[in-house]
Parts: sequence; structure tokens; C-alpha cells
Amino acid sequence: MKRQTFVLPALLSFLLVSCTDNSTGTEPGTVWGYVDLIDQDGVDIDDRSEATVTIVGTSFSMTTASDGIFRFEDVPPGIYELTIEKDGYGWLKKEFQFVGNGEFYLGAFRQSQIPTYTIDEFSFNIDPNDSRRLLFNGQISEPAPVGKRRSIYLFYSLDPTDSTVLTNRTLFGELQTDANSDRFSTYLTILKFDSWGIPPGTTIYFRAYPSGSTQSYFRDAVTRKDFFTSLPETGTELMSFVLP
Repeated sequence: MKRQTFVLPALLSFLLVSCTDNSTGTEPGTVWGYVDLIDQDGVDIDDRSEATVTIVGTSFSMTTASDGIFRFEDVPPGIYELTIEKDGYGWLKKEFQFVGNGEFYLGAFRQSQIPTYTIDEFSFNIDPNDSRRLLFNGQISEPAPVGKRRSIYLFYSLDPTDSTVLTNRTLFGELQTDANSDRFSTYLTILKFDSWGIPPGTTIYFRAYPSGSTQSYFRDAVTRKDFFTSLPETGTELMSFVLP
């Protein structure tokens, strides 16, 4: 049985804010960038077409070709929200300010594929020799490719009625399959709840979700919560345990 930690893979951070007018009075210009697509195992996809890029609240919207480049001409100065969407991939949002004139490069946006595999078996027990450890076993529907592992994210809530709501999910652990396998058998310690100020005796409600090797997400500028957008809409059945 191997030990798993709470290390979160490199994720993609995008801000959620609204579009406002902040014109500087300068001339319109060009805003551009490009979209990268990443499959569920972290491999770059050559064909970056069919991603819809939109500057919210304006008429600027386009669908990328295979090179993934997006480009908007004659954009007035202002503060904007950019969204990127593609079927089967996590959607992204980013705020930017454009001062007008010339060209403004927004950068590369990496969209992660929503996993196509499912969690077919999932169970857990509290370690009888250490009440601060949870032991997990299960199986996913598709084995990992050669040299790869596949991930399962665990999200918790203190309220069983909101544990599957995107805005209320909080990540507390990651499990991984064995290499080249569809099975996982591992454990997590639950000491992290102490650092979050959650007292012993609290019931923790959680679900498990298939996760790609990278995640598309953005952070709410007000609540500072992370919105994971490249997870499936549903996970395992609701489970719970009481903090010792």
C-alpha cells in the first residue's frame, strides 16, 4: 500500500470578475492569445480547434482554428472578462485591462480535458491502528496508459446538502491509481483538517471525482474560492466520517 500526499498538481488560475467600462480615451487596438488543449493524461493535443473565445458583454467572439490562436481587432480600451469554452474541456475565465492602441498579448490558456473514465468501485475505512488515516480502495473504468497514473480528487463539505455544488467543494486529498492500472489502494492522513480549524467530532461529508493530470480552474476574486471546471458534474455517492 503506498502513501499519497495532499500535493495538488499544477493547476490553472483564472479570476472571476465582471466586465466594466474603464475607457482611457485612447484608440482601439488588437487583443490576442492562444488556447492549448491538454488531454486527461497531461498530453498536449495538436488540434486546438473549436474552442469558443468571448469577451463578455461585447460582440467579440470567435472559434479557434487548429492553431488555437484567437485575435480581436478594434477593441476599445477598458476592463474586460474573457471566457474560453470547448465541449469536453474545463472552461476558463480571465479578467484583463486593455489600454488601447497597438497589440495586447493575453498569453496562452490551457484547457484541460474532463476525464472520460469513471469511478466504478470506491470504498474507504478508518485505519484500525491509526484513526487519523483513511484507507481507500477502488477501480476506475479505464486503466492508465503505460507510464501514467490516473487521479481521483476528494472534495468535502460540512453540509451534506451542498457537497456537490461547485462553489462549495473544497479539495482535501488526491488518490492515484497504480501505474498502468485501473486499481487504487492507498491511504490519506487527515491532519489537514486540524490546520483548517475544524474541531474533533465534526462530520465530514465528501465525494470522489475522476480528475485529469491537470485541472482548469479559476479563483473567485471576492470569496477566494477555487472553481474546478474540468471535473465531471457528478462523483461517487456521498460518504462521511467523523473527525477523531
